[in-house]
Amino acid sequence: KFVANTDIGTEDGKKSFTILKDEKLELFEANQRIVDGIESRFFEKLNDDIIMAAGNTSANCSIDNLFVEPTILNSPQDNLKEEDTVKYSIDSILASNENYIIYGLKESGKTLLLDKMFIESTRRFNQFNKIPVLVKFSDFKKKNILRVIREFTSISSGEIDSFLRNNSIILFIDDISFNNRAKEQLESLKELLNTYPKIQLVACSDLVLENVIPTDYLEHNDVLKANLVFIQNFSSKEIKKLIQNWYVGKEVDLQENMQKLIKSFIDFGLPKTPLSVTLFLWIFEKQEKKPINNSVLVELFIENLLEKTNIENIYSETFDFTNKKRLLSFVAKYMYDSGDADYSYVVDYVDLLGFFKNYLKTRFHGQPQKVLDDFIKRGILTYQDDNLVRFKSAFFFHYFLALHFDYNPKFKKYVFTGDNYLSFIEEITYYTGLKRDDVEVLTFTQEKLNEAYSDFNDDIKANYDKVDRVLESKKDKTITFQIDETKAKNKLTEKQVDEMYDDSLSTIP
Repeated sequence: KFVANTDIGTEDGKKSFTILKDEKLELFEANQRIVDGIESRFFEKLNDDIIMAAGNTSANCSIDNLFVEPTILNSPQDNLKEEDTVKYSIDSILASNENYIIYGLKESGKTLLLDKMFIESTRRFNQFNKIPVLVKFSDFKKKNILRVIREFTSISSGEIDSFLRNNSIILFIDDISFNNRAKEQLESLKELLNTYPKIQLVACSDLVLENVIPTDYLEHNDVLKANLVFIQNFSSKEIKKLIQNWYVGKEVDLQENMQKLIKSFIDFGLPKTPLSVTLFLWIFEKQEKKPINNSVLVELFIENLLEKTNIENIYSETFDFTNKKRLLSFVAKYMYDSGDADYSYVVDYVDLLGFFKNYLKTRFHGQPQKVLDDFIKRGILTYQDDNLVRFKSAFFFHYFLALHFDYNPKFKKYVFTGDNYLSFIEEITYYTGLKRDDVEVLTFTQEKLNEAYSDFNDDIKANYDKVDRVLESKKDKTITFQIDETKAKNKLTEKQVDEMYDDSLSTIP
């Protein structure tokens, strides 16, 4: 007797298949050819969204091998009671016909999550019967949204209207924004959804404040009709899965690596994001010194990319890590001044090459194009369509722009004047992590904190006795005195270990 396969069928293991008539079969086969074409043109490029280049590590750097599905809930981190919490998954979103806006903090893996959804919807077209389209919100800032979809699907301008009316489409949009600069793009998106009701929208957006539900989408939601869902920080289960994926095929002590990583994250307050975990695993692999904070973690990673990867190191004796860091900080400032913020500060390759020539002519006798192409080859910069270049990841851009504070005192003064600092939060975070003895910045931040908490501080001073009573320790009630010695001798189950790790991770701000 066979065991009923309830994963793909009913409770008794049965599944029915519709035998298509000639017209429907012809339409299905035509759409399958479109989906096959999408797969052949775009799948390989998606792996470029992984910050790690294959040549820089022994790990298999592809979305299929490294991706770990995050926890997706209907509220930001720890914001609802358990009974009010709804959990979503890639499968549940793809199987639904509803629209979704997925919010996540910076570097929480939003782009890779959309990539994975796009991959799954393409491979499982037979199951979901939706033609997948993956675009960036900025793609239709300068192009008509219909043209963007038409170019992606290779549908002619004469057929695109009929195609969108008669077929179910799942439209993945990365980095959607609801600020005032995006009004025209949002209006064109709303018009698209109104005109073609068979389009399902799945979009990702930045969550600015970790525990606050955004409201900027509300004025558009009469048309978008989107469910809000939120990517959560990695839990111990997800971190363990990423470690397993990283070391697949190798004999490693999973528990030991998990303990090392959790301890480092607690000691140094590192963010519990896929990016931080991946960078840390990479540092472990290289057997580097432990980073003491996130800024140093990024610096170690960049130093390895520029100096210690398996790529031939051009001009290593005369153009070292310090020279390259300085140049890239000027590149970041050039992109900040000349690039489009809505397009990740991209600049034209030819214009950037001209900048390299002007910068290097008095500092270094080498070939500017060779230096520029080397940065692209190493994965610091990335080349994209229309002859444009940008930093491969946003955190690279913020890191190198932060370094520019030291090379350009005028720029640093501008950042720390008035409320300008509010536009440079990431840069200031990196800078203070690297320059922990900068008295000027410390004084500035202290002044801003005093301004923000002046009323609160006055209240504490006036009621210090109440605060002291709350903070007084009671030894007999601390966790140390509550441990059951008999239970302490028993080995913990894997679930209990995961819960212990999660408790530890929850203490990280």
